[in-house]
Amino acid sequence: MGTGKTVTATVAINAPNATTNVDAGNYSLANVNASATNAASYITARALVVAATGINKVYDGLTTATVNLSDNRVSGDVLTTAYTTATFANADAETNKVVSVNVISISGDDAGNYTANTSAMTTATITPNNSVKVTYTGAVYSSTSAINSSKATVTLSATVQDMILGSAGDIRTATVGFYIVETSKYSNGETTQYLPVGLVNFNSNDLKNGTATFNWTADIGSADSKQFTVKTVVNGNYSYTGSEANTVITVSKPLDSFVTGGGYIVIPTIQSGAQSGMTASAGKYAADGGSKANFGFNIKYNKSGTNLQGNINTIIRRTKMDQDPTGAPGVLVPVVHVYQIKGNVMSSLAVQAATASSPDAKATFNGQANIQDITTGTSESVEGNASLQVTMTDKGEPGTSDGISITVWHKDGGLLFASDWSGSITKEDVLAKGNLVVRGGSYNSGTKAITTTSVVSSSTNNTSTLGSVVTFTAKVASQTTGTPTGTVSFLEGNTVLGNMPLNTTATTTTPAGSVTFTTSALSLGTHTITVVYSGDVKFASSTTTITQEVTGASARSVLAATTTSTSKVANNLLEVYPNPMAVNATIHFHTEKGGKAQVYLYDQLGRLVSTLYNAEVQSGQEYYVPFNRELLADGVYFCRLISNGKVENQRINIVR
Repeated sequence: MGTGKTVTATVAINAPNATTNVDAGNYSLANVNASATNAASYITARALVVAATGINKVYDGLTTATVNLSDNRVSGDVLTTAYTTATFANADAETNKVVSVNVISISGDDAGNYTANTSAMTTATITPNNSVKVTYTGAVYSSTSAINSSKATVTLSATVQDMILGSAGDIRTATVGFYIVETSKYSNGETTQYLPVGLVNFNSNDLKNGTATFNWTADIGSADSKQFTVKTVVNGNYSYTGSEANTVITVSKPLDSFVTGGGYIVIPTIQSGAQSGMTASAGKYAADGGSKANFGFNIKYNKSGTNLQGNINTIIRRTKMDQDPTGAPGVLVPVVHVYQIKGNVMSSLAVQAATASSPDAKATFNGQANIQDITTGTSESVEGNASLQVTMTDKGEPGTSDGISITVWHKDGGLLFASDWSGSITKEDVLAKGNLVVRGGSYNSGTKAITTTSVVSSSTNNTSTLGSVVTFTAKVASQTTGTPTGTVSFLEGNTVLGNMPLNTTATTTTPAGSVTFTTSALSLGTHTITVVYSGDVKFASSTTTITQEVTGASARSVLAATTTSTSKVANNLLEVYPNPMAVNATIHFHTEKGGKAQVYLYDQLGRLVSTLYNAEVQSGQEYYVPFNRELLADGVYFCRLISNGKVENQRINIVR
C-alpha cells in the first residue's frame, strides 16, 4: 500500500476488460498513463470488517463478556485481530443481551494493507446461576388461633447460598417463592411469587448468603390438623427448583385426645467402633448421617371413638451413585435422592398420659405407608403397602426436648427405613426443630419438686485442625443429692451434632451424671457448640455453650510432587483421578508458562481446606501430586490451580 508507487503493467488488448493478475480484484488503479512504459498509481488500504460473536455465560455478577472475532481478510494474508473490552450493559441474567466490543486492533505481516473498525456490537445470553444451596429455616409446626378457627399464620423462611467459588454474584439479585404443593399455588395465593432476598450478614462484605421470609395464612378448613409440603423455588439471577429443601409443615387446632407434631430431626451418625462416622439410620432407604428428616402428622379417633383417622408425611435424603448424565456409560456420580414417606391408613394409637411420677407424655401409632422418590420434582413410587410405626415423647412446651422415632418395614418383611437404628429397635432422637403434642390426659395431680442444675462443659482441644478428633465432655451439676438422668444434646445453631444419654453410674473415665461426645466432622472456622441437658422428673433442664476453633490442615509437602518432561503446552491443565475418590487420588497439572504455581483445596462453602502445592514450576513439565483424604469428611470439594494470573478449577467428590 502507498502513494506514488511505480507500477509496471503488462496489458493484453485482445480481451477487453481482462487481466492476467489473479489478485486484481483486490486493488484499485487510478491515473494510469497507458502510453508510458512505467506509470505511477495508488494502492489503497482494504476496509477490514471485523465482526464479533458473543459467548454465553452463567451469572457471575460481572458485566465482562467474551466474544469471538471474524473478518473479511484476503485469503492467505497474515493478520491477527484482538479486542480490549467486551461488556454487557448490566450483569443480570437475560437472553440475547447486547454486548459492546471496543478497542478492536489488528496486527501481523499484512496489517498495513487494511483499515479496521475499532468497535462492534453482538449479543449473548447470561443464564441464571443454578449452583445454589437452599435451606428451609421457617416454622414447621403451628396452631390455629382458637379451637373454632381454621386459620394460622405461619412464618416461612429460607436461606439461599451462592456456591460458586470466587463468584462476584450478589445473592440479593435472587428472588424466592414458597410453593404449597397441596394448593398448587404459592404462599401468596398466586401462581407466581418473587420475594426479595436480604443478606444474612448485613455488616460484612458477604454477598453470597441471603434469606427470604413470608407470613403465610394457612387454612386447614374443617380438619383438626393438616400437613402442607412447602417447596422453596429460587428465581432471578439464580435458579433452584429441586426438592431437597422441601419441608413438611403441620397446622393443628388446639384439641384434646389428639396426637400431632411437625418439624425435623437430624439423622445421627455412629459415634464409636468400626462404623464410627457412618449413618445411624438403617434399612433399604437409610438416610444420610447429618441430613434432615422432615415430618408432620396428626392422628386421632373420631368423635364416637370407633375409627382412627390421620396421616403422616415424612421427607428423607439418601445419597446414591447414579449414572453421570454428561459422562460415558458406566461413569457414576453421587446424587442426593429425596424420598417421601406418606401414610393415611392408621391402625392403632396408644397414648401414655403424663403423670406425677412420669411427667413426659408418650404415644405410639401404627399404619400403612408408601414411599416415593421425588428427587426430580415428580413422584415415582418405589414402595407400597409398607408397615409404619412412630413413637414419640412429649416433654412439654416449646418442644425443644421432644423425641421421635420413625420405622418403616417392607410388606413382606425386612427394614425399609429406621431413623436411628440401635441394632434391634429404632431409638428416639431429640427434635432439631418443631414440636410434638400428645393429648389424651392432663397432668394436674400436685406439683413437681424440680432441682436447678447447671452444665459444665469442656473440650479436649479448643483449637483443633480440620478432620482431627475432638471430644466434648458435659457434667450436670446440682446442689442436692442424687444423680441426674436424661439426655445431653450437642447442637450448633439448629443442627444437632449428637444426643448422648447421661451416665447414671461412674466409670473409670467419666463420673455419674456426665457424658462425652466425640466428632471429627467440624468444618473450618469458629463453632459455638450449645450443650443442652433435657432434665428429668427431679432435675431441671439447663444449657451452656463452648467455643471450638477449627483451623486448616497443614500444607502438604511440595516434595511429594513428581514431574515428567513433555513438549510445550498451549494451556494450563488441572485434573484429578480417580474422581469420585475414596482414599487416595492424584492431582495432575501443567502450566503454559513457568513461574509460581499454587494448588489449593476448598470445601463446598468456599473455605480453604489445604494447600496441596506452592512452588515454582516449569513450562512443559507435568506435575503429579499424591492426595490422601486423611480425615476429610465425605462430600464435594474443589481443587484450584493458580499460575500466572490464570485459574483452573476441578470438582472432587469424596465418598467411601
